[in-house]
Amino acid sequence: LVPISGTENSWLALDQALTLAKLEGDRLHGLHVVRTESARRGKKAQLLKDEFERRCIKAGVEGELTIEAGKIAPLICDRACWTDLIILNISHPPGDRALDRLTSGISTIVRYACRPVMFVPCVIPKMERLLLAFDGSPKSREALYVATYLTGKWQWTLDVLTILETGRANDETVKQAQDYLAERNVSANFIAKTGNVADAILSTAEEQDSHQIIMGGYSYSRMMEVMFGSTVDRVLREAKAPVFICR
Repeated sequence: LVPISGTENSWLALDQALTLAKLEGDRLHGLHVVRTESARRGKKAQLLKDEFERRCIKAGVEGELTIEAGKIAPLICDRACWTDLIILNISHPPGDRALDRLTSGISTIVRYACRPVMFVPCVIPKMERLLLAFDGSPKSREALYVATYLTGKWQWTLDVLTILETGRANDETVKQAQDYLAERNVSANFIAKTGNVADAILSTAEEQDSHQIIMGGYSYSRMMEVMFGSTVDRVLREAKAPVFICR
């Protein structure tokens, strides 16, 4: 599912989606959300639909854009149930103030969409090096499954980062990832760090020249995330590579 607003930045998500769809042999479902039914039937919406489908045809990928009237985040969450992955441009990541986080549509999508979400700040033509942030939590285990599939299928390079924290991630956490990957004959580089989790993810992504960061979604309640912020929000604000968030 590729939501398109019509801005130049929103087409970045389609460009990245086309790259992945060609690789996987997938079909793209576009979504453009307008405020009213009259806008849904208007000329501007039709031109956007034509441009979406023109780009798909040019790339040799089957795709179709649906135009809906309503609120953006709920419609994306609803439509996601019919697809495998949401790919979104990240022009407006969750802010660093409590009110910004409370009203963020991006946060709503990460928390409530039934599918993983890839946020695209820029287009990466080749996805050859992945960074997995793994802490042993259920959502990071889902990220481990995705990273294993992609690395094993396409022979990409996988770096597995664990930030060692008292009461959360330790040497046993690293071993869980090592054992899972070894059982599936997938090789990886394992990196252990201490300190702030977001700092470690962002710095490692730069050090390893990662083409994509894969991580779990929010770990705490919505109120806790709003009041104190989260690792997910900061990575979305500052990462230079696409970020793949697992449920």
